[in-house]
This record gives sequence, C-alpha cells and structure tokens, in this order.
Amino acid sequence: MSYVINTKLVYIVDDERALQIGVREVIRRAGLEIEIETFYDPNEAFEALESGKNVPLHIITDRDMPEVCGEDFATELRKRYENDVKIFLCTGNEAAYDAIKEREGLVDRLHMKPVGISEIISFLTDSE
Repeated sequence: MSYVINTKLVYIVDDERALQIGVREVIRRAGLEIEIETFYDPNEAFEALESGKNVPLHIITDRDMPEVCGEDFATELRKRYENDVKIFLCTGNEAAYDAIKEREGLVDRLHMKPVGISEIISFLTDSE
C-alpha cells in the first residue's frame, strides 16, 4: 500500500474524551502548528487511514480501550507503516507496561499514566 506521511498531523486515539481534550489543549498551549484528529477507538482511526493520503507522523493512544487494545493497534500500525509512524502509548496498567516494554520497537514512547505535558511535547517535537 502506498501512503503519504503528514508531518503536521497527529491522531489521538482514546475512548476517554477527557484525555483527547487534554492532549489537544497541551498542543494548543505549546503553540505547535499541528492538525489534530481524534478517534474513540482504533477501528475509526484505521478507517481514516485507508486512503493512505494523509497518514499522521504521530499517533498518541491509550492501551485500554473497549474495541481494540492499544497494543494490538500499535502492532497493526507497525505492520502497515513500519517505523514511518511514531507511536506514543500510555497505560495505567503496570503489568501491561512491563509486557509492552519487552516488545522492543513496538512503540516509540511508552508511559505510565498520568502522562506529563513535557512527555507529550517532547514526543511531538523530537521526532520531526
């Protein structure tokens, strides 16, 4: 599949609206000129990715979601885009954190919740 990476686009994939709003606000307050698209589950994000015309450079996602877990989402993203897409995965589950950490290369950044503002900004700016 052919695709185009949009370096000024970030997807936020989380079933918690508060997290989506919080990350959006962090990006706005930091003055980053990044387009943001939000999705409540990975299946919605995959639908948006189907055309391959506007693939985000950055994806911020939670691990625990009702439809598809963030770990499976990241696995599928790696299959489709290898390392062209940067993945930030957060979790509140310590056992899941340890298991994901063992899977080297699955995600670019892995953080326990709560995630700090500096971690999000660093992720969005360091990989440009």
